[in-house]
Amino acid sequence: MPTPDLADVVQSLDLAVFRREEADALQLVGRPPQWLSRLWPQVARSGVMESVLEVSPYLDNFLVDAAAHWKSGKPGRAYSGPWVEQNPDGMPVNLEATALTVGGDAILLLEDLGASYDERREMLQIAREKMLAYERLNSEIQRKEVLLHCIIHDMCSPLQNMMMALSMLDSEILAPDVRGMVQLGLQAGKRQEVLIDNVLHTYSAELRSLFGAEGGLWPGLDICGTAQRAVDLHRPLFAQQNVTLVFDAGNVGPGRQPVPGDEDHLERVLGNLLGNALRHSPGGGTVTLRAAFDDEWLTLQVEDEGQGVAPQLQAQLFQKFQQGAVGRGKVGLGLYFCRITISKWGGETGYSARSGGGSVFWLKLPRLAQPA
Repeated sequence: MPTPDLADVVQSLDLAVFRREEADALQLVGRPPQWLSRLWPQVARSGVMESVLEVSPYLDNFLVDAAAHWKSGKPGRAYSGPWVEQNPDGMPVNLEATALTVGGDAILLLEDLGASYDERREMLQIAREKMLAYERLNSEIQRKEVLLHCIIHDMCSPLQNMMMALSMLDSEILAPDVRGMVQLGLQAGKRQEVLIDNVLHTYSAELRSLFGAEGGLWPGLDICGTAQRAVDLHRPLFAQQNVTLVFDAGNVGPGRQPVPGDEDHLERVLGNLLGNALRHSPGGGTVTLRAAFDDEWLTLQVEDEGQGVAPQLQAQLFQKFQQGAVGRGKVGLGLYFCRITISKWGGETGYSARSGGGSVFWLKLPRLAQPA
């Protein structure tokens, strides 16, 4: 069977392939597709785009990001996202550009999205709506969990003090009517303790499968699967804001790993950290979720290329109702939820500045000798 010609393959894909020259001009490689001849007939005839700004201001703006990608030497591609040009006859053309390096050459691919543009736009809209619904539900669940945690704590402390004071009074020599009032207070306090106990037992029964197993044994976590689900859920929102989302599994293999926790809550923790990184990432930036094992810990960290957190704010990042930047956060419970969740599993959370600018939010979970 004869090997297909590469130019024929490109032609069948209906792509316009350009190579960037030293003078920043774009040289057409191969035959121009029909849509390019209709859209920019002069470029199709001459085979070169000398002044990209005059041809397409949007494409010229994307070339700034493309040039940075070519210069970095990183593998992969840089995408412009869809945009619309107009034919000389006024008809819209939906385009998308891709920058990549092939054999040391800076290559730019132009694609006419055609009808697929509307399909992708609808898909992104649906994904965004689902993401917003997920965030609302996630935020509501977190607020209720944190609120219950705070209420129980705030109810127990004064009740214990009151019970201790009444017990000391009951041991003193008191008039019968006074002793009766003290004992009435002790009985009411004990009933209050039972009520709080019932709330705690109901809540812990609901979360027993989430925050631990019977006998303190853990079944282990599918770290890669959970992280990938969090990344897949957030990827459309990242793409819509032109931020690249990368998952680096490091030396963590597939399947269950010997660490404590539950996958639903871990996914929500990672979702909080990814959402936080997106809010502080510039357009064209990259957010990376990394995983790594050592002898004692599993470390998960989310790196962004934003402005970082001011030193005076770093100590309070994981407290209730605190935000790392004025006007950029939400209600200030996301990072607090991360901290109390990971701490229940015997882990740690923290922040560190990223080398070269940006932030690193990390969490650590202890490596268990053997999961249940």
